[in-house]
Amino acid sequence: MKAVLIALPLAFGLVAGCVPATTTAPAVSQAQTVPGTIVNVQQVAQTNPNSQVVGALVGAAAGGLIGNQFGNGTGKDVATGLGAAAGMAAGANMAAANSTTTALQWTVRLDDGRTVAIVQNQNFSIGQRVQVVLDGNRTRIVG
Repeated sequence: MKAVLIALPLAFGLVAGCVPATTTAPAVSQAQTVPGTIVNVQQVAQTNPNSQVVGALVGAAAGGLIGNQFGNGTGKDVATGLGAAAGMAAGANMAAANSTTTALQWTVRLDDGRTVAIVQNQNFSIGQRVQVVLDGNRTRIVG
């Protein structure tokens, strides 16, 4: 049981360190809108990096619970720790394999001559006039 008290928090702590830190900056300026024309579209693969963290946490908990069913005394503690570690690895791998989706990447030629590519799942047409909205860290297309 002592290994459970040590292994699970250690496993969760290691995985929690993988989560990217987020910061919030105060909004200094308003959104900027730039006109342009859609010139290309293509499908791209998009992954969710946080799904691996969730998969690892769920896997570690499940593996620890399963491992706790085996052995006695110290052997039970070792089985719990090994189960948590194996579950963490399996959960992260399974989540990574299932975290990819398909998205649309739109290429927009702005009126000032620049070209930008924006991933956004919304239907536009090649040649369509659009507005590219730059709002802090977020960029989107409005038709």
